[in-house]
This record gives sequence, structure tokens and C-alpha cells, in this order.
Amino acid sequence: MTDDQARSAEIAAEIGQRILAKQAAADLNPTDVGAHIALVSTSDPHTHLGLNATGVIESVDDAGTVHVAWDDGSTLGLIPGEDQWRQVHPRWYDAPMSEVTP
Repeated sequence: MTDDQARSAEIAAEIGQRILAKQAAADLNPTDVGAHIALVSTSDPHTHLGLNATGVIESVDDAGTVHVAWDDGSTLGLIPGEDQWRQVHPRWYDAPMSEVTP
């Protein structure tokens, strides 16, 4: 492989990584009403919601709080910058979220 080919391969790999990073960022903390989401983390010490709790975004108020209809009936509102959530791929909307143990 020539130096030019090696450099081209490095550039292509870097571009690929940037594209994947942008796609991952777009899936983190979505605010689209109707989006199915899973909780990644929250700073609320009083919630019983755990990792991967799922729900549907109902609204976003003027303060930026994301109101979610959680599957378990919880009323926790998400605060961008304090809480993290991710969009659930449509294929998994009806699949239960659980952690895999080895």
C-alpha cells in the first residue's frame, strides 16, 4: 500500500467515525413528540424509574422539560442537560427492555 492509499484509508475511517458519532448524537435526548424513548440516566433521586425504562414523549413545555408517558405510569419529566435518554428503534417498540446477564 502506498503512502497515499494509507492516508486515504485513514481519512475514510475518520469520516466514517464522524458520521456514526453524529447519528448516535441524534438518537440521544430526542424531543420529538411521539418518539419512543428509553431512560439512560436521571439526576432525580426520588424516581423509581431504572435504566432502560421506556415511554413515549407527550410534550415539551416552555421551560424545556420533556414530558413522557412512561410505560409503568410514572410522571417523571426529563430535563435536558440533567437527564439522558435515547430513542428506541421502531423495531423494538413492543419488545420488553431488559438487561442481558452472562
